[in-house]
Amino acid sequence: MLHGLSKSEVQKRQRKYGLNLVEGSHFNLFRKIMSGLWGFSAWVLEFALIVEIILKEYTQVFFILLLLLFAAVNGALQQKRTQQLLAPLKKI
Repeated sequence: MLHGLSKSEVQKRQRKYGLNLVEGSHFNLFRKIMSGLWGFSAWVLEFALIVEIILKEYTQVFFILLLLLFAAVNGALQQKRTQQLLAPLKKI
């Protein structure tokens, strides 16, 4: 038969590691979008954007901007949906 931790072991681990809590934070969509513009793949696209501006290829500039914004907004919305799905679990 399986047995859980003893009360003294639980207290010892709580002192060492803290309570088993999932901390909630306010979701800031603007910050998440801006953080989507920070990272290696975003930097590559931003570099390409600068090159295309220098070369005066404005059609490519438009599409690179579109890709950057789509990736950032899509990532932020996915994170928001994930937080909404996890909210009921945090209450338990």
